[in-house]
Amino acid sequence: LGDAQLRKMVMKFPQLLGCSIEDNLAPKLEWLQTRLELDAAQLKKLVVKKQQLLSYSVEDNMEPKLDWLQTRLDLDDEQLRKMVMTNPSLVYQSVEDNMEPKLQWLQTRFHLDDAGLRMMVLRLPALLSYSVEANIQPKLGFFEEELGLSPSEVRASIVSSPARLGYSLKTRYRPRLEVCRAAGADPAIVLNSATTTDEQFCKRAGVPLAALRAAQETDVTVAVAPCKMVALSPAPRLAAPQVLDDAASAAAVLSYKHHEPHLLETAYADLARRGRLETQLSQHDQMMTATLPLVPRFLTILALAAAHSTLLTEGAAIARSLAADAGPSRPPRRSLVGTVEGYDVALLRDKLDGHERFSLILGNDRKKGAKAARILCEVDELAIHVRGVEVAEEQRGRGLAKLALGTLAALGVLVDADVRARPQTKPVVARALTSLGFRPVDASWPILIAPGAGGRTVVCPADPTDERVHFSFAQIRAQRLDVVAAPPPGAKPTFVRTAFVHPDTKALAATVPAEFYAARLLAFAGTVEAMRPRLLAQSSSLLL
Repeated sequence: LGDAQLRKMVMKFPQLLGCSIEDNLAPKLEWLQTRLELDAAQLKKLVVKKQQLLSYSVEDNMEPKLDWLQTRLDLDDEQLRKMVMTNPSLVYQSVEDNMEPKLQWLQTRFHLDDAGLRMMVLRLPALLSYSVEANIQPKLGFFEEELGLSPSEVRASIVSSPARLGYSLKTRYRPRLEVCRAAGADPAIVLNSATTTDEQFCKRAGVPLAALRAAQETDVTVAVAPCKMVALSPAPRLAAPQVLDDAASAAAVLSYKHHEPHLLETAYADLARRGRLETQLSQHDQMMTATLPLVPRFLTILALAAAHSTLLTEGAAIARSLAADAGPSRPPRRSLVGTVEGYDVALLRDKLDGHERFSLILGNDRKKGAKAARILCEVDELAIHVRGVEVAEEQRGRGLAKLALGTLAALGVLVDADVRARPQTKPVVARALTSLGFRPVDASWPILIAPGAGGRTVVCPADPTDERVHFSFAQIRAQRLDVVAAPPPGAKPTFVRTAFVHPDTKALAATVPAEFYAARLLAFAGTVEAMRPRLLAQSSSLLL
């Protein structure tokens, strides 16, 4: 610790000075580091953030509460660590008076199964520190009464993005509603754009930023009726989680090698094709199922392959049978899920955050590690976001970045997700995005780009009078850039330092002949928790 950090800790929690090092501080720090698998930097961050941790007993308080939370939400060690690092007060909050009743309330109020509850709390661990009566209920009431949203619309919005409950009525929601009303804008944008900056919100709503600033400085009062508790969903909706769980489990049984001995002993032994059920379908049936979203597509293919039926109910019954007797699944990190233009398409879960991040790889699956192109992806409530694009040096200049991005769009269509891109600093990636119709969110950093000699890239500002520094020296070295003042021959326009969105993911997907194995893709997607809300929505629409 630095002197300033130590002084701040002691000022906030002077009881530290009375604690024994040998009998208190050292054993607790060692226990926290071991239990949560923290490195030195993480341990420091945790204790600086919440010094009170060191005043609680390991045996009587911290250990039983962490064990309870991990069991209640079925968390792995990584998920537990992430939650505690985000909200350290979880270590000492009361189970009986706070955490258990709050989890029960959230599960009932938002009609969540256990997996949905886990996903919601993982995405906003602070939920367990919010008061239901003083915080969450008033916000839900505001969304329904003042924004005019139905209970189901509010539920869908919050489940897809729990972070919307983390913003203040006084400083975020009420001022934004006031300026929307004054401008005649749709009040629903207040909730839909809750996570955007004030500047982005004003641009979407078509209101001046100055008007919002004035509203924020005014004590805006909006009367809010108490939020109504709504009845649980009707039976077909409640069946959706079970439909999805059965389908994902059946997909794993059909796809993974360690399930094959069990599969061969069932009545569906002829489906043992390592997840490539499409090979059993006629060309007509393959064309018919190709237009369906992932969950109904898999269930229809399953019904066709096993019973020569197109009934989703038949596919769901077969999936339930396969899932019922299956042993525990051990999904691999890497899974071959399709092909495109002679390349195998594989998905690879991120080592550190496989619940939200994965890579899409084009290569030759028979040569492990032979990657022609890779896209680093992250899933959230808005879209599948491109974090980066890599193309093997010997494969560059063949349009593989475009092919990979188009393949990702085709995957996005199957799971009902748009494809966007995080802010880009690599001009080659930015140009690939631009050439595919992606539009910059911020067009204030336009550049021109052209191939240079020896595999280098030539870039320059689009405006010759623009004297801003577009790239750091590290970026210039790493990306082998030549920054020039005048436009190089054959230069193409693009933008850097901005995120990108695409106006029509389906149109982008149609540019590539990607073919996916529905079973393998669903088995993989079912393990990426951030995709679950979309798959659950597909399952809900089946009304099985």
